[in-house]
Amino acid sequence: MISHAKPLLHAIEASLSAGIQNSSKLGDLELAFISWIFPKNNPRSVDMNLLEKNAAAASGAQRTYREVATLGLLSVIRPLNGDSQKALIDGIKWIIQRPAYAPNGTPTFEIHGIALLGIALGMKSLNEADKEKAFAWMDGFLPKTAGANLDSFNRAVIAIAASVIGRSKAFPFSSDSLGTCALIVSAENGISESEDRKMAVALDEILSAGLTRDDATAAALKLGALNCIYRSLPRINFKSLAIEDVISVLSGLAHSLKRWTWESASRTGKKGSGPVRWAIENEYHLQNLLWAILSPVFSELDDEENIKSSGPAHPRADLCIRSLELVIEAKYMRGSSQSEQSKMMNELSADAGLYCVPGSGYSRIIAVIWDDSRSTEHHAEMIKGLESVPGIEKAFFVSRPGRMQSLISRAKKSVSKKGAKIVSKSRASASASARQRGRR
Repeated sequence: MISHAKPLLHAIEASLSAGIQNSSKLGDLELAFISWIFPKNNPRSVDMNLLEKNAAAASGAQRTYREVATLGLLSVIRPLNGDSQKALIDGIKWIIQRPAYAPNGTPTFEIHGIALLGIALGMKSLNEADKEKAFAWMDGFLPKTAGANLDSFNRAVIAIAASVIGRSKAFPFSSDSLGTCALIVSAENGISESEDRKMAVALDEILSAGLTRDDATAAALKLGALNCIYRSLPRINFKSLAIEDVISVLSGLAHSLKRWTWESASRTGKKGSGPVRWAIENEYHLQNLLWAILSPVFSELDDEENIKSSGPAHPRADLCIRSLELVIEAKYMRGSSQSEQSKMMNELSADAGLYCVPGSGYSRIIAVIWDDSRSTEHHAEMIKGLESVPGIEKAFFVSRPGRMQSLISRAKKSVSKKGAKIVSKSRASASASARQRGRR
């Protein structure tokens, strides 16, 4: 998580997304390119079925390199139907018969980045002999294209096309912003090798460019790269911690209990070994759990920290991170009654009043509450109330997993068993007395 850059990154994301959504000058080929970058969660909501139908229907004089390239891009997003697949293969065979850079002609597909990428991807549908022939055709004119006066976007996307046919040395990725973004998107799609250092370069360049206006296809390339960077970078920047990082880790606490140890029988099979059950029976157990989760991530985490006294009170925080002025308070709620809820609210409100005072060194609290009764219907209302208390930044509830038998239910079962034994003994005694009287 890159906390210091978050507001700018969010603004850049919104700007790029708006540039993709609001452009009205996009043809089917450009829409197919955007779909290739965003096969899921497409910001443009492209109807790929319609694009495929339109491209496959073009034949004879109506067919151009654009339709062939459109089918090529769509073919790697999802399988084409039979007619479309035939149209793609026929189109590739048709286009490689055309001479590139025809004498006295104006270059078209030869310098069109998206077109060359779509054609290169479409070539992968050919059999090996035809594919080799097609790759050689494109390889034959790439050096001339490399020397042409291309804009940054076309040069960036043609570099992806060159990598598709294994000719990256003939047309390498440029070192500018779009070239670096193209390399990242290419690696994400398994075309080029990933370079982690390029992600850092791209991120710096995207941040440096700020809210510049991009056309829809260039915006798509940048936003695609930014999404790749988000997926690849750690969720936390260990050199620049923020309270959001702590919240991010704690938000996954409930899910992490999926693998919590609570066995119905011993899994080792060793003689004399019984089932292992890690019970959470009080707030000290919860505090230990939070320490185990947070301390490897946050080296500044401290426990049982004495807070500056407020009058006769001498507060001690469960866990804290001084550099963030943050206290993490562990609470244990056993029941779901109104009095239990009120007690929990009052305790945390009192903690906020003790911890978050001038001069204490702490200004915010994250409350983590273990709900042993699993009363999830009350959580939303209690969280809303707690987070309205000055000083309480965030409140989390963690419900006892269903398979983890609660302390209360175990106690009831124990009492029930003891009662049953007493009743059984009483009945046995009564029966024995009756038999004795019968003998007399």
